[in-house]
Amino acid sequence: MGVRVTVVDTTLRDGEQSPGVAFTVEEKVALARLLYRAGVREVEAGIPVMGGPEAEAVEAVASLKGDLRVFTWNRAAFIKDIDASLSCRVRNLYVSCPVSDIQIEKKLGKDRRWVLDRFREAVTYAKVNGCNFDQRQ
Repeated sequence: MGVRVTVVDTTLRDGEQSPGVAFTVEEKVALARLLYRAGVREVEAGIPVMGGPEAEAVEAVASLKGDLRVFTWNRAAFIKDIDASLSCRVRNLYVSCPVSDIQIEKKLGKDRRWVLDRFREAVTYAKVNGCNFDQRQ
């Protein structure tokens, strides 16, 4: 029985969360190409709802030729996040929602039911709009 390992590189999104790091559109595209040449077939390109150069970079990475799967990071509480990803021609989404009671109650002023409802709405919306759900086993 073989084991399948998939590397999903988050450099284009998470790598920018270090102080003083901000990639240009051209740098993100160049990094995506280098990752592809190194054998990485899945990248998390960014957060399109941020707009401007971030959305431009995500769309540019998504338009690269080859079998690179491009993902975006989206908040479950905001359908506009998913719309921004769709506008960048990305259909592979990570949808995030808080699970910490402290964050849910203190930061959002909500309860767990609200979080579950927003997550369900986001996933349903994404699915209706042609987004992909990973079918790996």
